[in-house]
Amino acid sequence: MDNLSPHAKRVVEWREHFFSLPENIFFEIIRMYLGNIKTPFNKQKLIEELGSFLRKSEHREAALSLLDSAELDVLAAIKFIEKPTCEKIISFFGGSYSYAFIYDKVLNLEERLLVYTFQNKNTGERYFRLNPIFDDVFDKILVPSVLLKKPEISEKSDFPCDGITPELIAAFISFVYENADLIKADGEFKKKVLYDIENRFGNKEKILHELLFAFLNLSVAIDGKGGIKIDEEKLSSFASLPDFTQRLYMCVSTEHLTRGELVRRAKLLKNIIKSIPETGYTKDIVFRAAEIFLARENSVPDMGLVGSGSRFLSIISSAAGTPSFGTGGDFSFVSDKLIESCVHFGLLCVRGIAADGAKIYSQPQPPLSSEDSAMAKKVLTVDSALSVRVMPGLSLTELLELVRFLEIKEFDTAVTFELTKESCLRGFDLGLGVDDIINVLEKYSCYELPQNLRFTVDDWHKSYSSASIFKGYVLCVESDKISVLESNPKLKKRVSKILAPGVYLLDVSGDEEASFVASELGFDYAGSVKTVKKKERAVGYPELYDDDSPGLCENPSCESDFVPSEEKIGEHQKKMRDALSSMSLRDEQAEELLLRINRKIILFPGQLDGDTVRYERNEAGGMDFSGKIHVIESAISSSSMLEVEFSNPDESRKESSFLLGKPLSIEKENGLSYIRILTEPEKDERIFEIGRISFVKKIRGTIF
Repeated sequence: MDNLSPHAKRVVEWREHFFSLPENIFFEIIRMYLGNIKTPFNKQKLIEELGSFLRKSEHREAALSLLDSAELDVLAAIKFIEKPTCEKIISFFGGSYSYAFIYDKVLNLEERLLVYTFQNKNTGERYFRLNPIFDDVFDKILVPSVLLKKPEISEKSDFPCDGITPELIAAFISFVYENADLIKADGEFKKKVLYDIENRFGNKEKILHELLFAFLNLSVAIDGKGGIKIDEEKLSSFASLPDFTQRLYMCVSTEHLTRGELVRRAKLLKNIIKSIPETGYTKDIVFRAAEIFLARENSVPDMGLVGSGSRFLSIISSAAGTPSFGTGGDFSFVSDKLIESCVHFGLLCVRGIAADGAKIYSQPQPPLSSEDSAMAKKVLTVDSALSVRVMPGLSLTELLELVRFLEIKEFDTAVTFELTKESCLRGFDLGLGVDDIINVLEKYSCYELPQNLRFTVDDWHKSYSSASIFKGYVLCVESDKISVLESNPKLKKRVSKILAPGVYLLDVSGDEEASFVASELGFDYAGSVKTVKKKERAVGYPELYDDDSPGLCENPSCESDFVPSEEKIGEHQKKMRDALSSMSLRDEQAEELLLRINRKIILFPGQLDGDTVRYERNEAGGMDFSGKIHVIESAISSSSMLEVEFSNPDESRKESSFLLGKPLSIEKENGLSYIRILTEPEKDERIFEIGRISFVKKIRGTIF
């Protein structure tokens, strides 16, 4: 068994499934396709004959020609969803198909031998699989484009595709430098901050709020005792990433995440975004793409052996907008909010509106590149009042060189900053000198800098240097040791500042490192400070490199040549009905064979054999009370589902007239008979008076 190919193992699994069916169901299926069973018989041999029947090209072609578009959708969902059940398929289609519709479709596809139910012997899980005998055909017709349908635009969008830009990020960083006390206890911007944001940034409050919390969750910003502080090392690491990767990380950072989970979410989102064609997808189709990627990239290889298992990934619950996935990572972020964030952060734009009113999303044109090609350009001007106007064109890393010593005044296409004393002192605090500030401005300036600029910055630096407060570890040495120490090449990289002759501010992060540095510089002394935990260096953000796996619709086999034809289906069924009407059969035989034709089980006239019919009453209604009791009792004994139509005496209650469920019992009270039924998919236990049921139908099948 271990030496078999994955396809062969799945064929063995399909055979084992048939072998394990209840005998009445097993023999009914065999009779429908192979005719009456001759005795003596061997079940294993009958299964092999059934497989041979399905491998005949004319039978395969007939079975596939009877597929309609909804059945093609369901088959594709079974192929691409991880461990598909009725509930997961319904959720996958965003509720566009009802539970009863999906149940009936899958049951019918099972009767037609295109689908079977699989049960994991270890976990007891039951879900659907495609018949492996059709693998070669299914691989051609069940492609992602069946599920990822491109919408038709009914009207072009007026929504701007102006998501976040490097200029906006940099301008907001400048704003945070200046206004650390940004948010209230509930996380919202303070009133005075909102007023300031409106004055400087216009109507960008919502996107800046998202940006702030993305940075907090990425630890680029830290909410501490003194308000919001920027972690310079992490900011630099983040800014060094390509623009596309920055946006991915910001979009998925709706909460604090482990490094692995952050990368996992960003990679999934990257694949989703790259799978969206230029024509765009609606939100529901984007969710479908996410589920297909999850099933393809996050499932453990499952060779289809009975009892084998793979990681469970639950289907997107698009109705709630907060789908959740199982083990292998929390993917509940794939939601309405994610789509909105993708628009805010410039990964998606609204291309237009579909016929049903849904927004159509696509990548910006041209799409964002995974590579950052921005280079330093002459994009700014500085006037004599020290107002600095910056045009687009710089990367975030380049812009950060500016905002560390500039104050944001107005955000527009050209961003207006100002070099103020306060902003310049902040730059000095961040380790910049006068030459550093002048050189950065010269590097990006279109024109020669104003003559008063250096004088002003130099004057502010003198004021800044006139008095300083230091906090840290200080090494003091005797005067006769100074010359020896300062000739030591290790001194320069270990000293932050020379405070006075023989007095050095060490660049260390704890007691243990301070003791080590003193020893390294040649000062072994007895009174070493006690060891404390060393501060860890910030870990950067990993790049998301492109892998070799194709997108959902990047290979030539993505588009299917198979087009369902209602006309061909109608012609085939008419031909079979004509053949049936020419036969001399008992009424119950003709009725059952007509039902098989309508359910697309009859592939050729040879299957129209009255002797293969084992009549069983499966429906009753109206005043036929005993008939309804018989159908309900039969459903209870065979653990089958019931479709019930009932009349509701209370017209004020807006309750559906149709119900699907599993009958549990028939109960009597005060001379009346009631049915207790477990409804699907709600799993509610309810009771109805049988006399008020207008129609009841037993749904045969094995899918539960």
